[in-house]
Amino acid sequence: MRHKLRLFNLILIVVFIFSFTVCTIPKTAKEATAPETTTKSKIAFISYRNKNGEIYMMNVDGSEQVNLTNNPAEDWAPRFSPDGSKIAFESDRDGNAEIYIMNVNGSGQARLTSNLADDGDPSFSTDGSKIAFVSLRDGNTEIYTMNVDGSEQVNLTNNPADDGGPSFSPDGSKIAFDSNREGNGEIYMMNVDGSEQVNLTDNPAEGWGPSFSPDGSKIAFTSDRYGDFEIYTMNIDGSGQVNLTNNPAVDTSPSFSPDGSKIAFYSSRDGNGGIYIMNIDGSEQVRLTNNPKYDVRSPSFSPIPKTTAGTTAQSVIEKDEYNIGETGPAGGIIFYINPNYETDGWRYLEVAPEDQSTEIQWYNGRHLPMGATATAVGTGEANTQTIVNIQGAGSYAAQRCNDLSLGGCSDWFLPSKDELGLMYENLYLKGLGGFESDYYWSSSESLGYGGWPHVLYFVPPDSEITICKDAYYGYRVRAVRAF
Repeated sequence: MRHKLRLFNLILIVVFIFSFTVCTIPKTAKEATAPETTTKSKIAFISYRNKNGEIYMMNVDGSEQVNLTNNPAEDWAPRFSPDGSKIAFESDRDGNAEIYIMNVNGSGQARLTSNLADDGDPSFSTDGSKIAFVSLRDGNTEIYTMNVDGSEQVNLTNNPADDGGPSFSPDGSKIAFDSNREGNGEIYMMNVDGSEQVNLTDNPAEGWGPSFSPDGSKIAFTSDRYGDFEIYTMNIDGSGQVNLTNNPAVDTSPSFSPDGSKIAFYSSRDGNGGIYIMNIDGSEQVRLTNNPKYDVRSPSFSPIPKTTAGTTAQSVIEKDEYNIGETGPAGGIIFYINPNYETDGWRYLEVAPEDQSTEIQWYNGRHLPMGATATAVGTGEANTQTIVNIQGAGSYAAQRCNDLSLGGCSDWFLPSKDELGLMYENLYLKGLGGFESDYYWSSSESLGYGGWPHVLYFVPPDSEITICKDAYYGYRVRAVRAF
């Protein structure tokens, strides 16, 4: 969909030539030595083993390769959200290239952009609130940003040349990208509002596909400055440009591991395209995928979710007992203790410490019953997934909760009617939680009211605290999670 894809077509041609003329048996990947923080990560990548581009995920040693998208269309450019719960990607399943998002297990695939022109190459902002992407809607490829629900799409580059490959800096203040505005592909950097666009590589050869190191000190990229495509790194000011791969084959698409010790990349060196990994100095280049069909481009490491305490979210969740009203492991407030936790698999309900919206609709423009009719405690999460799967991407109550990443956790949902009632009884009536005297959405529908959802009116004392309201009204929403 953009100028780099023309270069990538050349890369694929080279791969096919190698596959027909080289009789080398692909190397077996040896087990790469990696720090524990890297081995806990995953790598998403693109494979043509099913004859069309699909997004796969595997362990960092190449094991357990799983197809996530399972769609007959072309799916490309996977990028993990900062908390590791979502993957943004590019797909032409609706006729042209658009940006989609899905859960890390491949469920909940939803379209974010809807434009007659092609959109692709998504990249999450450091805080997970924005997605940068490339669009052809202006007649040339430009870099845009949007909210994670697809709203507020804004052109950042505004240049008649072709711009692509956006990558946010770890501190969230900069975006690296590639551009041919000087006649060849170069790596540029700009502020997140599009200002101060500066050429970093300044080389007559082609350069594209920048990727920041986790500490923000380095940028990896691809260049053909010595006649073949190699992986380079440089300092963020453009100095210290070093060739890491030094191989006559095609090497592209670098991606740093979450601890910065490794770089995953694509290479054609063994006769068919595969995903490789190496140390950040270029040593120990090891093949991870060994499939007769080629695995191409776009390897992307998943992050290791952290809490503010610096430990993994899972290790924080598995801790001592909590009481109602205490701060939970994700920074929320405990409002329910489940007496049946051994059979249900969760013991506590935790509510976010503040509202996720003060005025948001329950539906996404589709006024029809969702089937999210469960009201009992423990059913809010299933209700939320039902709503999101039917309504799709957008800005509405269930999606807002489903997208929430807070305290190292991304398993938030819109509470059911009874869960909302417990928040009212155990927190609001006791002056806890910072709730307003206003309406709050639940995830429970009432088919007797034409599919209108339940809403709870936080005004004490009120014996009739739950009523039904039309889904197009804008009310408050507060996410919860079970653990």
